[in-house]
Amino acid sequence: DTLEIHPQCPAIGHSAAVTSIDFSPDGRRFVSASGDNLVKVWDAETRAEVWSTRTHDCKNNGSNGCICTMQENEDAYQTLVRNPWCPVTGHSANVKTVAFSPDGTRVVSGSYDKTVKIWDAATGALVCTMSGHSFQVSIVAFSPDGKRV
Repeated sequence: DTLEIHPQCPAIGHSAAVTSIDFSPDGRRFVSASGDNLVKVWDAETRAEVWSTRTHDCKNNGSNGCICTMQENEDAYQTLVRNPWCPVTGHSANVKTVAFSPDGTRVVSGSYDKTVKIWDAATGALVCTMSGHSFQVSIVAFSPDGKRV
């Protein structure tokens, strides 16, 4: 077997350094982590972005909810989120590490924000957030059966 390296693989899609990459078990997608606080999943053949986490800058607006400035790719917009808790979907600091689950259905990410997040690999929906670390999360992995992080 030989390793195929694309001769012109431009660094596109992130606005800061890429800190981690992992391929899906079937090799059709890869996930990237970056200092721009984003996790992105890409089509390995076309290098097209499949999904990206979003960054949110939310300020509590009293009993009405939160005013959030949301960034998705290059577009920013504001929205009123009508619930008492401000949503935080993406990481709030540099994403240090990412990994696919053994079955390719989940992505796990670890960040300087001291959290671990699990994402649906097909849609990018946040499955859960684990917090409580005292320091940045430097490496993440799934157990071989995919049932534990």
